[in-house]
Amino acid sequence: MIPVALRQLSDVRVYAALASLLLSAWCIYIDDVVNNDGILYLRVADLITQGEWHAAVALYKWPLYPCLIALTGTITGLALEPAAHVLNAALVVLAVVSFITLVQILGGDRKTLVAAAAVVLLYPGLNEYRSYVIRDLGYVAFYLLALVFYFKALRTSHWRLHAAWFAAAVIAALFRIEGIALVLAMLILLRARHWERRLLFLKASTVVVAAFAVMFLAFTWWIVGLVGGIGDILSAFVNNIWQPNIERIAVLREAVLPKWSADHAPKILFVSGVTILTVEVIARLTFVNALLAGHAWYRRLLFPLEGAKRLWIGLVAANLSILIAIVAGVFFLAGRYPLAFSLTVMLAVPFSLRMLYDDWSANRSAPISRNWKFPAVAILLVLTALSGVTGFTGKGYLKDGALWIKTHTDPKARLLTNDAVVMHYSGRGAFENVAGRVPGQLQGIIASGQWRDYDYLALNIKRKESSAAEAMIAKLKLKQIKSFENKKGDRLLVFALNSRSRDRPK
Repeated sequence: MIPVALRQLSDVRVYAALASLLLSAWCIYIDDVVNNDGILYLRVADLITQGEWHAAVALYKWPLYPCLIALTGTITGLALEPAAHVLNAALVVLAVVSFITLVQILGGDRKTLVAAAAVVLLYPGLNEYRSYVIRDLGYVAFYLLALVFYFKALRTSHWRLHAAWFAAAVIAALFRIEGIALVLAMLILLRARHWERRLLFLKASTVVVAAFAVMFLAFTWWIVGLVGGIGDILSAFVNNIWQPNIERIAVLREAVLPKWSADHAPKILFVSGVTILTVEVIARLTFVNALLAGHAWYRRLLFPLEGAKRLWIGLVAANLSILIAIVAGVFFLAGRYPLAFSLTVMLAVPFSLRMLYDDWSANRSAPISRNWKFPAVAILLVLTALSGVTGFTGKGYLKDGALWIKTHTDPKARLLTNDAVVMHYSGRGAFENVAGRVPGQLQGIIASGQWRDYDYLALNIKRKESSAAEAMIAKLKLKQIKSFENKKGDRLLVFALNSRSRDRPK
């Protein structure tokens, strides 16, 4: 028993898991203000804890993640926000351990596993979201866990392994809807892995087309709700995906391009979409990881496990097709969307690092001018990692202001604000009283005229908006009772809007 315990303690995954927990704690420390999406998840989790399932599903159609937050809070006894952070820290640990395990299954030795631990722990794509309350971390964690069993099935094709990867992939799909497309792609790839090599292009094309089509159908299905007929889905596709692109082309023709270039509008829209996709994908993957993955490909380091390279190519293609479908549908790609794609590509990176390290180690006596590749790459990885662990968002002033409002105003007083964070921390409930949170520009808030019906107004004013905001405040003769500011010059100004609120003790 002792030797087994010692072997477990020497496993790089144990140290990687501990390091991941420390990184999560640090990231939450430097950014302890919940993100806007997180406010929604916390509200849904709160409804679930109260047994209001119908209201919870009506507010949010994909309830697994809020359910897990509620369950974590119940088990630990923590409030929902810290419970969400505990849950996410555990999900990131699962992602980190699964990534390292994948590299081991794909043929990595101990040095390669150490490289894998360094790569995934330094990866800013994960670290930047450790403090966020987002479901994407659950999606990535269970997707990587599915790949663990998926690639294990290459060595021992046992039904339990197939059941395990399928179950994990389905759970991933319950976090993010694009997982449905990945489940189909994984099934096709596993079925097709015995095909002849000359059919590789056909396989890749089939996976891409299938994933793209399923992503579109899943996306439109989500828009119309969990229950909807084929007619509703087709209608949602036309109204929410096809028609917006037609309108974008029309805007380019009428308002952007001169009349003699109007025919190029569809091409310009296409190039714009490709640009959005390329920039966001490279930014999330990072240049150094893209370079190392390309090096592993060029030096034929992929992968010692027989048959793994073809499956890996198919998975990369499937993930990329999902991103293409998202850009084509909404012409937008949030930074967290390419995480699964990036981590799939990054499975190649530890093998490249291992080779660079071996070359450097074998020629340590050589001058740095000839033996610079590994040190340069190591420095680039560390420098790139800094962006993920130094992300002081500067939103603390919003939380401080909201807590001041909570303690210095009547809980029944009506608060109007242009920021969900303020509504959340002031105890009003950002999704209980949606009327009290007006999104958009300051001019829109005032133009609505509804500010006169409230007791307090809390304006989050960005530094660039200061001049317009001050002019507006002076014109309306608003009475400021408190202000909060961050180092960037962003401010939260609190105003009393009637005599009753002005007479409240400060």
